[in-house]
Amino acid sequence: MKAKQLAKGQILCEIGQPTTNLYLLTSGSVSVTFPGGSFIIGKGDVVGICDISSETYQFTYTALEDITFETYDVEGIQSFHAMFGALPQLATLFCQSSFRQINYLLNGYSTICFESSMLSNNVSSYYDQYVKSCQVLGVTVHDFLELEEFSDFDPTVALDAWVAGYYGGLESMYAGVGGAVLSSQPGVSIGFLYKASLDSHWFLSAYRYIYDYRTSYYKLFIQDGGTDLFGLYQNLFVQTPSGHPERDTIMTQVNQMSLEVRNCPYLDANVVEQRIAIFQKPIASVDLDELVDPTAVPDVAEINLYEEILKNSLGTLLKFTEAEEEIANNFSNVVMSLRKVTDLASSDDSVSHLRKRSADAFVAFYQATFLKSVTVASLPLPVKLFLYFGYADEELVGKENLEYLCKLADTLDANKAPRVYTLYDWLRAIYTGKKLPSRNQYEEDYVDYVHNLKVTKKITEAQERKLMDDSIQRVQYELKNMFPTVNKITFGRISTYCPILHRDHFIKPLDKCLVTAQLLEQNLDFVRSIDFGAYYRETLYTHDKLTNLRDMIHVEYLPEFILMPNVGTRGVMWQEIEGRKRTTHARMMLPIFFLEDLQVAIIRMTGDYRWEMCKRIQGARWNDLSERSLTSEYFDYIQFYKRNNELSPEAKEKIKTTLLKAKNNFKEMFILDYLLWIMYEGAGSPRMNKVARTILFAHCPFSAQVRNTLMANPLYKEMTERYMFQNKKRLHHLDVLSTKITNAGLPVPQEILDEQAFAQR
Repeated sequence: MKAKQLAKGQILCEIGQPTTNLYLLTSGSVSVTFPGGSFIIGKGDVVGICDISSETYQFTYTALEDITFETYDVEGIQSFHAMFGALPQLATLFCQSSFRQINYLLNGYSTICFESSMLSNNVSSYYDQYVKSCQVLGVTVHDFLELEEFSDFDPTVALDAWVAGYYGGLESMYAGVGGAVLSSQPGVSIGFLYKASLDSHWFLSAYRYIYDYRTSYYKLFIQDGGTDLFGLYQNLFVQTPSGHPERDTIMTQVNQMSLEVRNCPYLDANVVEQRIAIFQKPIASVDLDELVDPTAVPDVAEINLYEEILKNSLGTLLKFTEAEEEIANNFSNVVMSLRKVTDLASSDDSVSHLRKRSADAFVAFYQATFLKSVTVASLPLPVKLFLYFGYADEELVGKENLEYLCKLADTLDANKAPRVYTLYDWLRAIYTGKKLPSRNQYEEDYVDYVHNLKVTKKITEAQERKLMDDSIQRVQYELKNMFPTVNKITFGRISTYCPILHRDHFIKPLDKCLVTAQLLEQNLDFVRSIDFGAYYRETLYTHDKLTNLRDMIHVEYLPEFILMPNVGTRGVMWQEIEGRKRTTHARMMLPIFFLEDLQVAIIRMTGDYRWEMCKRIQGARWNDLSERSLTSEYFDYIQFYKRNNELSPEAKEKIKTTLLKAKNNFKEMFILDYLLWIMYEGAGSPRMNKVARTILFAHCPFSAQVRNTLMANPLYKEMTERYMFQNKKRLHHLDVLSTKITNAGLPVPQEILDEQAFAQR
């Protein structure tokens, strides 16, 4: 059959056209697009194979480069019987391509669902900051009804865990020795192909829901004829006095929103640019001299030295890493392509495709670079910057930022802090066996993963032990399962995600958004000064010599922070414990350059931790009120608030509004209440209703200093007295315990002394 050709950018077939032909690609690559997503196929793939169960194509296929292909007519099932009977190898090619494409759909679906579930929190954070700025300025807060009506993400198709394994297994079977046997039976291959086509269209309906959901999300920022975030911030900025420090906060929020919506495929580009231009008018009135430090004189000689060291950074990285040719070429091509991009947030197909390519290329090259780094004594400066910040090229970052990044890399080398890791330091800890890899997004950690391989007889017991001790495999698990997802989440602007450090990411001066160990400790101490027991775990204590002396004590395990190599807007509490042991540290991830309010992020992550840790302890009965706990009581409170006689009609209406804001997510509702608990209630400024306040006081009690301050307030007096009465009983029990130990001629253990101190806090 004579091969045909099609030039780059041409459409081979598109959505809505009759499904009359299949096209076997013999060279080049094709973009497969549909509402809500896209993927790429190449040589050996079959264009249209996922559409054979439909009368029309459900995807649009566009040549990404000059392509050659062979054409096969499709006229019902008989066409396949004839083709596969004459050429069984076609059955192998067609089936492999079909399963490969549906696996692309499945992988993309899992990722986009996870990303979409984070969007509602993202837009809520902008409104929360608006409310906070209004309170700081003392101006009226305007309601955002569109946000309240924005429904929670609820995918219409639930992905069963076995589906990905099913199609992955079929692809492997056809690629292996079993492929010839299966291909010799045309009916089997035709059945598989039609099943895969039906399933692909099933998933398309879910993608379309996601597309509509994201469109609604972006319209919250800018829309015609209604309230939107840009309008709220514009009105607020006009009311902000010149020189007021809150102006910087407002401008930062607007810059971040501009990155979200500029050239967004879900919005009208002309409307977006007009609205941004309108906002720039009041901003233009800001005295720029106020934002510049006239005493800051750059050291020109030092800047020139750094420029010389970082000259041709990409070449230095490629030479150092010695990655496989494909990995090196992919990364190099992405970086060189990024140099030509004038607007990294553009929705142009070529830029969108480049951003997607950059994500895959970055992870593969990062892994190769890290594995090489552990074999050498010292690292070249460009390699350090890449591992710490995602830096790849001096042109992409800009000369104005080089000096700061270089000095910062040296600081990070010299000043290591306990429980605070850069991603590079975290991976080294995993490599050396000091830390276990993190869970993936399906809650499976490395130990479970390896054990499941043995249970399913994919490896032997000896291989299981070997894998557990394999440093490289541990690191690869972390880089494959945690890193891509968390790096994208912490970046925050999911639709324009590009992991390679770029000047367009810097919407604030880098030194103003650097996350340091000192800042983390300060903000964590602020939370603990109010909710003193936030990170304490209850555990059983047994005396070494007095075997009958057993008691429950509290031990504090502060979280570990992992700083991702990006400039981002979100923090995430990734896991509350390590493995199955409850007396281990939680893991929280933040960008190394954080553009939002770090204090709010730490409070949110602590609230998330509080909820997840309680669920972990309670197990399957986390919402069973017969076992009273934070989650069970709060769940019951939200579920039945309409019938609660202790709540006034106004309080019920407020719960309804807040629940809409939380997208009917009970954990998110709790986190919003926890923010109020720490930021306002702890400062003696009541914002919560009686029922919610009672639940949080019982399970997240204030420290002694805060309790003593609040005792004069009737809202807290009764709860405080009840708590202090229980504490006196606890202290009396510990005193009796200490007396028994002393009477036995033994010193009181430090654990008991610490528990007494805890009961007095």
